[in-house]
Amino acid sequence: MTPSVKTQIRLITWNCAGNFQRKSAIIAGMRPDVVLISEAEEDAADALPDTSGGFWIGTGRRGLAVVALNGWCIEPAEVQIAERLFLPVRLSRGDLKLHVVGTCVKKTTDYVGPTLSALEQLGGFLRAGPGIVAGDFNQSVALDERRTSGRRFARVIERLDELRFRSAWHYFKDEQMGAESKPTLFGDGKIRRRAISISTTPSSHETSRSVRLQSATIAHT
Repeated sequence: MTPSVKTQIRLITWNCAGNFQRKSAIIAGMRPDVVLISEAEEDAADALPDTSGGFWIGTGRRGLAVVALNGWCIEPAEVQIAERLFLPVRLSRGDLKLHVVGTCVKKTTDYVGPTLSALEQLGGFLRAGPGIVAGDFNQSVALDERRTSGRRFARVIERLDELRFRSAWHYFKDEQMGAESKPTLFGDGKIRRRAISISTTPSSHETSRSVRLQSATIAHT
């Protein structure tokens, strides 16, 4: 039997609201391994030191970037997602490999429909190995009461659970979705007690390796 090996990865998701070059020192000081940057310019990876590489999708001046640092190698995944913005990549360092999907969900009639559709297209990629889904979902179960059943974020959480993923933040903080006792979003000088961005890791994967995720979700304007 292969012995279990625990690996820690420091991952940050950030909706930088543009002008990432001017704000990048905030991220660099945290010494992340992987950064998922929403509303960033195409040259976001160039603003960070010691990057191993990065990818960006978007239109116009803002989009979604996934950047690897500290010796993590990054390559694109051969998965085409029709919905915007979902960016699947493969990460590796040594013999450890991770499947990562960055998100910055763009609204059609709502945010739930595009997310469910993208997860359907990403199912095979997410099942293929240890993985992380993280970024800006633009949703919260705390807002579900005012929505019809087909437009509730709880359905997205259910689908992620079916894929054997769960929220890393809520797991480590022992919090329930929509009933957070601690602030989960900081922006515009205000503290809001609801989860907008979440990171998810496999809840039970048949693998000899386990990954402990250190994640931070921050907002800055």
